[in-house]
Amino acid sequence: MSFAFAAQHNKGRLQVNLNFLQVGGEDMFLNQMKNAQAWTLSDNTAQPEPSTLNSDGYPTSIVGGGVYSVFFVPKQSARSGRYAMTWDAPPGAVMFVGMAVSNATGSLTTSASGHGRYEWLPPDDASCRFSIGIKSVGVDNLRVFHVDDEDDLVNKGYVFGTRFKQRLVEANFGRIRFLNSQVGNTTNVVEWKDRKPLSYVYYGGYENRAEYYGGVTAGSGSAFTVNAPPTWSGLVDKARVMVKIDRSYSGGITLSVGGTAAKNVLNAYSSALSEAGNSYVVGGRFAFLVYDAELGSWIKQGGDVAMGSQGLGNGIPPELLMQLCAEVGADPHYVLPPFAGDIASDYIPSLAALHRDVGPSWMRPVFEGPNETFNTFAGFYQTAYAVAKETAYGWGAGYYNWYCKVLSYMGQQVSAVYSGDRSKYFVACGVQTNGGTDIQDDRMLGTKWLASDVPLPPGMLRQAAKLWVNEVACAQYYSPGGPNDASYAASFAAATNDPDRAAIAIQYAQSALTYTYSLPNTINMQAAWKAWAVKHGIKRLCGYEGGWSPDYRDGGNSDLDRLKAASKRLDIVGSYTVQNIAGFSSTTRVTLLQTTRRCFSLAATCIPDIRATRGPCWRTSTSQRLARSGRQS
Repeated sequence: MSFAFAAQHNKGRLQVNLNFLQVGGEDMFLNQMKNAQAWTLSDNTAQPEPSTLNSDGYPTSIVGGGVYSVFFVPKQSARSGRYAMTWDAPPGAVMFVGMAVSNATGSLTTSASGHGRYEWLPPDDASCRFSIGIKSVGVDNLRVFHVDDEDDLVNKGYVFGTRFKQRLVEANFGRIRFLNSQVGNTTNVVEWKDRKPLSYVYYGGYENRAEYYGGVTAGSGSAFTVNAPPTWSGLVDKARVMVKIDRSYSGGITLSVGGTAAKNVLNAYSSALSEAGNSYVVGGRFAFLVYDAELGSWIKQGGDVAMGSQGLGNGIPPELLMQLCAEVGADPHYVLPPFAGDIASDYIPSLAALHRDVGPSWMRPVFEGPNETFNTFAGFYQTAYAVAKETAYGWGAGYYNWYCKVLSYMGQQVSAVYSGDRSKYFVACGVQTNGGTDIQDDRMLGTKWLASDVPLPPGMLRQAAKLWVNEVACAQYYSPGGPNDASYAASFAAATNDPDRAAIAIQYAQSALTYTYSLPNTINMQAAWKAWAVKHGIKRLCGYEGGWSPDYRDGGNSDLDRLKAASKRLDIVGSYTVQNIAGFSSTTRVTLLQTTRRCFSLAATCIPDIRATRGPCWRTSTSQRLARSGRQS
């Protein structure tokens, strides 16, 4: 890897999450093709079989007329200009463009030199949903880019969008959390080798990896069979297989891989397949399954109505996430993949070693346990997995002790990589901020796990996570709002003079400060988590997500936004803001990397269009540069 390190950490005390690639709106990569979702066959009948793609995701045989994908680029109203597509391929190889274009030049057929170029102007904003495809074998090095970025991408070898990096530097984010960048809530990654290759054609979609592909299933009724994939090492814990379902079946099923024992198949939430969950298998769709030996079952993602087709969910290569942070002077913040953590695989040691050996000396990566292992809403697979594991262990239907187990494993692994030097990294224990403190002690203590005889992975000790954690991560959601918002907003809009509007703003502020996620309650929750951290010997508190500008929920254009904009300027609100920042970051026992406010997502809540006029949340972020006191150790 070759790129320019920042000379030092930027001393920023704000943190940000990045959004999902395909629709996130952050314009992260110069090569827009990296934002694309997984391939679909050109005849729209299915996704391509992994055996028809090479290790970088390019077709080695053409089925269904070829493959295509879709992704979004900035609207012409936000960034005007032409786009180009370039590629390498045998002469005569044909490409595909499926959206409206104007003033096109070049050809979709590869030239005699083995290179291709096609250039066009999107005629309107609607045409900024690109549809790009391949109709011939042998294509490689596919790039789609704005023509103004060509020198940076092609000649200089830059990776990240210029405006994207500018925004990160403007806000001076001291940490960048990569939950969505690595699909942390739904990932099925187990080992370090499961990460997305740097040279893969896209990063936004799942990977169709041939080494895990067993082919089309067979059998009859509820009993499904499939051949062993090329790298099959037997029915061991966390074995993986990708299959194409041959027939639909409305009920529970079993799967036998390579002649091994038939095992029950669970859904993505580690529970029985069901009609209500739309998890019954559907013929013609692809599923990716991970075997859990302690559950005695395959855990399935995809191959059904709920998720369609799925493959290896691995997101952006971690090498690039480290590179981004090194370029802008920030620390990277990673979330532990649940399957990798459950068996203490080589994933975390390899990730830590990457930063130790390649990253700049000032970089202090953060390794957090599986995200929000308490959240039972749709899309949070890790909580349901933890409940299934604790139930199998006989601990009851909880999740704190499993979380302690995997957090302890991770802390031990990271410590070994850095030879016990905790000044080089953070291991963070995530908590449910509004869920009470003492009730969550077993996140740190793991009393049921310590008293158990659950087998340990090689090299791991049965020790409380508190011995390996040096940071507690809580959320800082500030969302003043309640049942009377609409009436207050209507009264504010109907007021005809400034004194009346000011009076309504005061009344609203007094009411809003009593809501669950008001500033006073946020102060109280953060104070409680400080005390909890100290109780467990932890002297650092940080945020992991949350925070948005309350008056920008509708772009600042609704009556409620205007009311909140007026009320937040009042002294009664400002005094709580000062208390919140001071209370969260100023203490002799618990120090904080960030200020109290931080952003869940750069594009979703901080700056909805990185090329547009910035809203109040962005102004707040950038203003914190003037008030920061530097990264604390």
